[in-house]
Amino acid sequence: LYRLPGRALVAEDEFMKGIMYRMEIERIAKRNYVEHLRLKPDDIAGAEQIWIKTVNDPDNATVAAAKEGALEGTFQKELPPGILNKINSMMNIPEVKLFMPFYKTITNIFLESGKRNPAIMSAMFATHPKVRADLLGKNGKRVQQLALAKISTGSMMMMGFGMYAYGV
Repeated sequence: LYRLPGRALVAEDEFMKGIMYRMEIERIAKRNYVEHLRLKPDDIAGAEQIWIKTVNDPDNATVAAAKEGALEGTFQKELPPGILNKINSMMNIPEVKLFMPFYKTITNIFLESGKRNPAIMSAMFATHPKVRADLLGKNGKRVQQLALAKISTGSMMMMGFGMYAYGV
């Protein structure tokens, strides 16, 4: 009985991961559909076949991308190499897990919020080559748009919280 809350939390987490997996499959299928129509505007039947194939029988790359998206959406993605990942191995000791059960999730939430913080992103622009390449569009237009959307969302949220805090 005392393990019920933990099991319920794990069940809810797996449920959300399944929903996010299906959302990613649908997103990839839609992207493939639009890309096919961009190349062949008159081939609607072919685009629909691509969409159906992607949704019903995804290839290994699509499955891997969908799983990665589901892990990112539930903040369970692997931590980047370095000190955070080394600390994660220590946090998996059962005695430590008793006092700090969700270290990886909390760390991933912090890292994802940093991707949306304009102050952190401007500092990383100067020092981190991948961030600079993403924002300048060197890794593709889609990656650039996603990076700019994250910064815009974070800026608007920070402005909203600031205005709310000052009573504006």
